[in-house]
Amino acid sequence: MDVMEEVVNSLAELGKTVKSTRIDLNTMTKHFKNENSRVTKVLESLINEINGLDERFTELEEKFSKIEEQNKALKSFGNSNAGASISDTERKAIFDDLQEREKRLVEQVQKQLDDFYKRNRRKKFLGIF
Repeated sequence: MDVMEEVVNSLAELGKTVKSTRIDLNTMTKHFKNENSRVTKVLESLINEINGLDERFTELEEKFSKIEEQNKALKSFGNSNAGASISDTERKAIFDDLQEREKRLVEQVQKQLDDFYKRNRRKKFLGIF
């Protein structure tokens, strides 16, 4: 019977080991599922950020091309004596920009003059002078 008891004890120990291993595997599986979902969320957020950057680069590219067009228009405007032509819309854009700058300059000068006159205004002495 010693052999039979050893076999039973060995099987019992093997059963405990298998149960412990199964619990460890279940715990590891749960952990890896959680990690997998966390990594998936991080990857999705990175993909969204990359897509946002793609859109931002597209916007910047459009702005850059507009600036290049304006630069070409200004160059052709400066070289108009050399036979270069400028379109009416480009002339209007340049003229509107110059008008806006002129308006801001006039406002700044007016403000400085107002400040100067306010500083140099004398107070009336007893309401007489």
